[in-house]
Amino acid sequence: MHAALERRGSGLIGQEPRDIERLSAKIRKALFGHPFTKAAIEMALWDILGKTADLPVYRLLGGPVRDFVPTKWSISGVEPMRAAQIAEWAVQQGFRAMKVKVGIDDAQDVARVRAVRNAAGSGVRLGIDANGAWAPGKAIEMIQRMREFDIAFAEQPVAPGDVDRLAYVRSRAGVPVIADESVYTSEDALALVRAVAADVLSVYVGKSGGIAPARRIAAIADAADVACTIGSNLEMGVGSAAMIHLAMATPAFGISDYPCDIIGPLFYTDELLTETLPICGGEARPPRGAGLGVDLNEEKVRRYRVD
Repeated sequence: MHAALERRGSGLIGQEPRDIERLSAKIRKALFGHPFTKAAIEMALWDILGKTADLPVYRLLGGPVRDFVPTKWSISGVEPMRAAQIAEWAVQQGFRAMKVKVGIDDAQDVARVRAVRNAAGSGVRLGIDANGAWAPGKAIEMIQRMREFDIAFAEQPVAPGDVDRLAYVRSRAGVPVIADESVYTSEDALALVRAVAADVLSVYVGKSGGIAPARRIAAIADAADVACTIGSNLEMGVGSAAMIHLAMATPAFGISDYPCDIIGPLFYTDELLTETLPICGGEARPPRGAGLGVDLNEEKVRRYRVD
């Protein structure tokens, strides 16, 4: 990120940081092709504006539409016995929704989902996530095989880039389809809803380029009566805080049926913030304080810095 800013971001120096929309246009032009860098700067602008106004970001976005953000746990493509152990742990932590990574090996995929369902019980909302691994025919076949485990959704069953392939699977899957790797921009979202290719869009603050661009994607989905959820790149504290603020203030996220993946900090053994985010099993709440509500532990930033 630092190198990209040095090469292209000099026009941002000395600008009024509270003019988020005006600066966002400059950021999009200066850092084309660097969505996560754009997101980092844009999140910082929201934090500055919130601290100046002495308001949390979700207030700047219009205020809370929910008391907390429901979340789900993600189980990786481990062997079935280990997946069952993780599912049991997740239930003990309070999670009532989870998804299982599939698309690795047909027999192992089925065994993994079966093991997780048996360990989690019937009261847990369970989905699968293929990360684009299947061809359309294989996706339909595997989803049908896994329906016996009462799966609630299938996330990104086919590779991104061809909305017609995703629409074909959606029309035959028999369960709601979530588009994830297919959604980076507002243009992606518009193409998906026009093709009726997904029941749900998974929105990211990072890969969409910031809080406001992510909210525009959610607005497109909302206008088309398509649900939204928030996906995860296992963000640490700052990114996760931004995701919580976005979900708290955006009605388009259908998070009772499709809980969000705001679980990144739970995967790390250390933390860059001075205070841990209020994220626990099945719930993410906004941190107290103005702006994003977080402060960096400068000692740890120095310790983990990579130049």
